[in-house]
Amino acid sequence: MKKLFWGGLGCLVTAVSFAQTSPFVSEKTERALANEISGDRAFEFERLSTQWHKPSGSEGFFAVTALVEERARAAGLADVRRIDQVGLTASWTPKRAEAWLVEGPASSARETLLGSFADAKTSIADDSRPANVTAELVDVGSGEKASDYAGKDVRGKIVLAFGSLHAVMEQAVWKRGAAGILSWNSSRLNALAEHPDQIAWAGVPEDDGPHGEKTTFAFLVSARQGKALADRLAGESARRWGGGGATNAEALRVRVVVESTTLPEKKTAMLEARIPGTDPALPEVVLTSHLQENISANDNQSGVASMLEIGRSLTKLIAEGKLPRPRRGIRFWWCDEIYSEYRYFADHPGEEKKVLANLNQDMVGARQSEGARTEFMARTPWWRPSYLSDVEESVLDMVVRGNNAYLAAWASGSIPPGIPFSKPLFAVRGTREPYHAKAVPYFDSTDHMVFNDSWVGVPGTTLTNWPDEYIHSSDDELWQIDPTQIKRNAFVVAATAWWLATAGDAEANALARIVAAWGSERLGRDLATAEAWIAGGEGTEAERVDAARNLLSVALAKEKAAVESTAALGASRDVRGAASTLLDGVAQTLRQRIPPATASADPAERRLEARIPRRKAATLSDWMALEHEVGVKREAAARADREAKEKDEEARRSGHARKPSPARPSDDEGEKLSPLMAAAVMNRVDGKTNAGEIARAVCAEALSAGWWYYGKTTPELVEKYLEKEAKDGLIAW
Repeated sequence: MKKLFWGGLGCLVTAVSFAQTSPFVSEKTERALANEISGDRAFEFERLSTQWHKPSGSEGFFAVTALVEERARAAGLADVRRIDQVGLTASWTPKRAEAWLVEGPASSARETLLGSFADAKTSIADDSRPANVTAELVDVGSGEKASDYAGKDVRGKIVLAFGSLHAVMEQAVWKRGAAGILSWNSSRLNALAEHPDQIAWAGVPEDDGPHGEKTTFAFLVSARQGKALADRLAGESARRWGGGGATNAEALRVRVVVESTTLPEKKTAMLEARIPGTDPALPEVVLTSHLQENISANDNQSGVASMLEIGRSLTKLIAEGKLPRPRRGIRFWWCDEIYSEYRYFADHPGEEKKVLANLNQDMVGARQSEGARTEFMARTPWWRPSYLSDVEESVLDMVVRGNNAYLAAWASGSIPPGIPFSKPLFAVRGTREPYHAKAVPYFDSTDHMVFNDSWVGVPGTTLTNWPDEYIHSSDDELWQIDPTQIKRNAFVVAATAWWLATAGDAEANALARIVAAWGSERLGRDLATAEAWIAGGEGTEAERVDAARNLLSVALAKEKAAVESTAALGASRDVRGAASTLLDGVAQTLRQRIPPATASADPAERRLEARIPRRKAATLSDWMALEHEVGVKREAAARADREAKEKDEEARRSGHARKPSPARPSDDEGEKLSPLMAAAVMNRVDGKTNAGEIARAVCAEALSAGWWYYGKTTPELVEKYLEKEAKDGLIAW
């Protein structure tokens, strides 16, 4: 058996070493998908779907949902239905919003339009209340701190601020009676230098203040406009060179009109469609993208359009007999990002058992030359080891190698005449740019995270481009969408989904061998990381050696679990066993390169080994409610801390003696786990595994990718995180 295993393994590894093919995409399937999938059709859909501003549960959200439903039916997809859901937030819809600069006395005032919702949908902050206000404009800088308001009377006035809208609403409106906010907030790296005319997408608090203070509105302008207004209010001239000096400070007024509706009912929805499989008893492949956002050409109408095009293409190819009907069904979920999937699985316990894998698309249409963007494929996390990552990464690499120029290939004469790439995927009206894409360790923040969550337990990946200097702004428009990139990403997802949906026992056995082979390669890379850590990592030499040995141990267990996961597709016990034996042998050889451990366990690790955490909820629905409850309490505590510090600072500045507020140690002070590593810890909390084992697992995962990627991760920080979760009532020991 081992001889047969090794022989088959050698052929497979040779086939995928630096190939422009993938063992998971036959030539017939490749040609059929490449010919049928159209980035241009997807782009045409986006021309329609980007007309709406689409906050969760708004009229725009339901309008685009209806459009997708109509197109899914027209594409021939089966079982198309809208699934109504209880929403997380109130259904808020903007109708009209305008801001005017008012200069001069009332009898002869001159009005200049600063912006309008009709011109840029992000101009009005989500959840802004109706208003018709003309008031003096007061610059408060960031507006996030009490000190920003020193010596300024903002009651009944509109504040000009660039800070977080939630913080400015609390400081200016709730505490000091301002009428509203004119904001030039931005999340860009350098908005004034590189994106001066971008208008951010932001929101004000959905609820009123903690003591009944009324939330009002925030109107957003660009950084260029905001800075110009701030300069005028301060009496500073923008003419720095070639003449012109300081001017007199001006008193400016602003008129803001907001018409919006907020329905008391919290509602949202997701849309489902299907390509039925020949065996309805088999679990299905689920493709996801999300509907809500602002106009959202790339984030995420590109994913929505790509999924529609995948569904249309596969349905047509099956109908024409160019592809057979798959064994497993393929489901299409267009969702309210992250929330819809959690709500669905909470409302339908056991439904996760009907899902084989998830392939998500979020921001897959970017013109990559705009902002030096790369399409990243997130592999499954170490707590959810799976064959899925290797299947999709293989298909991704195939497309990358066919859509980049290689000097050696050029010299060999294998490039088609007039085309720089050897196996190009181009849209008719798309660019001829290369395809920058890469598989990376797990990241979340989009829909696939729900499937990987331990409450659901389904492997999921995503394609997501980054960096993106246009996300969540007025710049997330059609001009930065490339139909060619949509086609390439759609091909990757369609080909991966197709293989998963059609794979039988033979394909599953081959997959087990491939996962073991590539797992051996990953173990080799982890060895290099371990040796580098011993040479230059943190801690004593004994601690570094212990961390290195732990990395190889956890990595081996993860790779063996990934091989074992192929059983879901039908890989035999014998083949899986042989693959695991191969990994054991590789790991044993690698361990010999690491010095033997001489130190006892880390003190924090020893303490954690004696404790077993469990979540304080029995069902996903209960957990969602508990998380919300704890979130509200944490925000109230954080607000109380801010208010106490502000009072102390105010007393200090005024010179009045005041007994300082009792010092309370903050859980957020000092070093802490990154959000991704905190999620890794929580997803291993099962009421059975001791916390020391959890700490070792997440420390190994972070060390493998690098602390630069996942943040510093130590047993002490794991212990600190778990203690906070226990204190706040999310877990118990």
